[in-house]
Amino acid sequence: MTDQTAIQILGEPNGLRFLTEKFSRLQEIPSLPDICGWLAEAEITEDEILPYRHFNFEKYARNRIFSNDFVEMLILAWLPGQDTLIHDHNGSHGVVRIFEGTITETKYKFDESGTIQVNAKQAVPAGTLAGVGEPDIHKLGNESDKGAISIHVYAPPLKGMNIYEVGSSESWLYQPE
Repeated sequence: MTDQTAIQILGEPNGLRFLTEKFSRLQEIPSLPDICGWLAEAEITEDEILPYRHFNFEKYARNRIFSNDFVEMLILAWLPGQDTLIHDHNGSHGVVRIFEGTITETKYKFDESGTIQVNAKQAVPAGTLAGVGEPDIHKLGNESDKGAISIHVYAPPLKGMNIYEVGSSESWLYQPE
C-alpha cells in the first residue's frame, strides 16, 4: 500500500492539482525527463502558491505538497541570504522550478585529489527549470535582496542527502524531517 500524503490544492487543474493528480496515478518512479516535462507543462498560479508562502527567518521553509512511494513535491520559501548545505540526492533525481525570484545554483565536483570543489555557478530566474540528476552535487540559495519561491520534485522521495564541504573528501548523511 502506498503511503500517500496530499494537501488540498486550490486553483486550476492544470497547475499544482495537475501535478498531484499525475503523481497519484504513478505506478513506478518517473524519469527525470518526465518530471521536467510535467513541471514545464503545469500552469501554476499565485493563488495556488499562496497557502505555502511561509517564510522562516532562521532557515528556508520546506512545505510538503505531495508524497507517495514514487515521488515527492515540496514548495520552498527563501528569504534573502538563505541557502542549503552542499548536498546530493542520495539516489533520487530531482527537478526544481523557480516560481518567484531568483535562486542561485552552485554545482560541485570532486577534483583530482578527491575533494569537493566548485564546478559552476548560475542564477536560475523565475520560470526556469533546473534538473538535478544523480550523482550531481549542488547547493541552492537566495543571493538576491527579495524573497523567492521554488517547487521541488524528487523521485523517489528523499530519504536522506549526503552533505559535503568544499576542500573535503568526506560526507555525512542528513535526513530531512
